[in-house]
Amino acid sequence: MKGGRCLACGAYAPDAKSWYDEYGYAVNFCSQKCAEAKVQSWDEEGDN
Repeated sequence: MKGGRCLACGAYAPDAKSWYDEYGYAVNFCSQKCAEAKVQSWDEEGDN
């Protein structure tokens, strides 16, 4: 998947990378930093 909105900061990133979450779904983030921050917030929600 090429480009898209960053799920963490919402910025449109034409070169957004697809990161794979723990369930194997591809999600778009514009940077490793955003990916880590978003994953951390998911972990803190503790919805398991």
